[in-house]
Amino acid sequence: MSHLARVLLASAMLAGCVYERSQPRPKMVWLRLDGQRGAENPVLARQFETDRSTCLGTTQQSNEPSQAIDTVAKDCMAAKGYIQVPEDQAEMKTQELAAANAQRHSPILSSRKIPGP
Repeated sequence: MSHLARVLLASAMLAGCVYERSQPRPKMVWLRLDGQRGAENPVLARQFETDRSTCLGTTQQSNEPSQAIDTVAKDCMAAKGYIQVPEDQAEMKTQELAAANAQRHSPILSSRKIPGP
């Protein structure tokens, strides 16, 4: 590969990285994995604040780069039953999580009659 081709390739790659970093990241929000809303339940809202403080406290004690800190916080929140999604997808994802939770906890109805004593 000629020197000019290498320079052009490196420039294109660098321009792509700069472009990617210049794009605004979407605002992210935390959702409960069971689909319940903290805004509708003060107990859940307090639990979220406690969990968030605990997880962010864990990251503040870390001397890792910011991407690693984000990973630590996400892992901590996931262990406590939360997921982070873009704000514009939050409503749809909350409904999806709530439906999945309801399905998991609904009684299974059998089409066969269970013999009695």
